[in-house]
Parts: sequence; C-alpha cells; structure tokens
Amino acid sequence: MADKRVAIVTGASKGIGRAIAEKLAADGRHVVLLARSEDLLVEVRRGIEERGGEASLAAVNVGDAEALAGVIEATADELGRLDILVNNAGITRDGLLLRMSNDDFDDVINVNLRSAFIACRAAARPMMRGEVRPDCEYRLDLRHRGQRRPGELRGEQGGLGWPDQVGGARAWGAKGLRRMCWRPASWKQT
Repeated sequence: MADKRVAIVTGASKGIGRAIAEKLAADGRHVVLLARSEDLLVEVRRGIEERGGEASLAAVNVGDAEALAGVIEATADELGRLDILVNNAGITRDGLLLRMSNDDFDDVINVNLRSAFIACRAAARPMMRGEVRPDCEYRLDLRHRGQRRPGELRGEQGGLGWPDQVGGARAWGAKGLRRMCWRPASWKQT
C-alpha cells in the first residue's frame, strides 16, 4: 500500500462524494470512503472493486469531531500514508431563521464547517510526513440557485475562509502542501 496514494472522501455514500471517490479509485488511488450510512458505503466500495479499484470504508458522523479525527489518524497509521483529503460531507436544515432550532444550527455548523477544520487538522501531520506532496483539500460547497427565501439561514456561508486566515496558505505551502477549494454556484443532482 505504501506506493499507492491514499485518498479520504467524506460524504462518499452518494452524489458528488460518490462520484469523486469513484474517479479517484479509477485513477489508481486507494479510496477511504466516509459517511454515516455503512450500507450505502458498502455499495460504493463494491462498485469500485468491481471496476478494479481499491477502497475501504468507515461509517462515521463527521459532525463528531473525536470520531472523525480518530478515523483519519487510524487510516494514515493503517495504510502508511495519506495524500488526499476531500471534505465533501454536508447537510442542510433549510428553514426560516425564526424557526431554526439551536440544535439544527449546530448540526449544520458541525458537519459543513467544523468537520472540514477537524479533518484538515487530523490529516496535516500524516500528509506532511509523506514523500509525495499531497493535495490537501477539495471542498465542495454547494448552493442551489433560486432557493433563497426571506430570513433563510445558510449557517456555513462564508466560514471556509479559515484556512487562509489561520496561516493556511503560507503555512501549508511552506510544508509543500497544496489546497484547493471549489465552490460551484449551483448544482442539480440527477
């Protein structure tokens, strides 16, 4: 395994996360699939393996910081390296500001924002130890056009500037790591 690049993909059970995981596997990476639903992850892994790729999985709620960091650290230890982290997991709790509960707001922040920070922090050391300088993060932040309503709250908007503001670009670059953030304006699942 030490010669094959390892990629972790959060939210890999369906949609864009699944497509990214399948593409990474088709390109010769060992893909570690993360999502809450183990049943769906087993399907994705089976499909990857049927096409000749390699994948492993871990059912984890990325909103649980301790569990997420533990899975990332265990993956790097078990597979001997970590090269790519795709922070794709996300949830919505669409609703008017006046009707959104504190728990719903906390869930959105924990999954869509905090988990990206936790995952990058957990992945940073194993990535910096690697011989190949990895791609640190691909962040998909999806918005649906035309869904805005007066008073609607999108809790994670604007929060992903943290890597650049917390020494991200310079600190990561000094260690040879690259970071990319993608933020498509709209997306329609087919």
